[in-house]
Amino acid sequence: MKQFLGNPETTIVSVEKYLTDRLGVGMEYPDLLVAFGVDPMLYQETNRYVVSQQGKPPDRVLEIASKGTGRVDAGEKREFCGSLGIPEYWRFDSTGELHRARLVRDRLVQGLINPSTSPSRLPPPSSLRWIRGEAA
Repeated sequence: MKQFLGNPETTIVSVEKYLTDRLGVGMEYPDLLVAFGVDPMLYQETNRYVVSQQGKPPDRVLEIASKGTGRVDAGEKREFCGSLGIPEYWRFDSTGELHRARLVRDRLVQGLINPSTSPSRLPPPSSLRWIRGEAA
């Protein structure tokens, strides 16, 4: 696991906690965030990821679409994450109906958000299963 997620002493992989640039300003709750080279203890103490405290934005954010959140995930949350300088913003939509693809990766390139879809790389949801800890 360490080869994929880095050093556990400097890596955060977390779900549904506050994400903000600095305390006292707008916050969002990403479904999943991943950050390398940061202070997990500070994250636990404050119960939020504060970019100004960690010294960098998370490396990746993932949102899982639902009918209630799909529009926000593709709009204001995406823009919010781009404004923080998050290099990769992923959106997963199990049906592909809300985002016109099952998986969308938005990359921040020179301050601009560039989307790229890769729906053909995912098997249909009914065929995805885990065997001994690996997708089969």
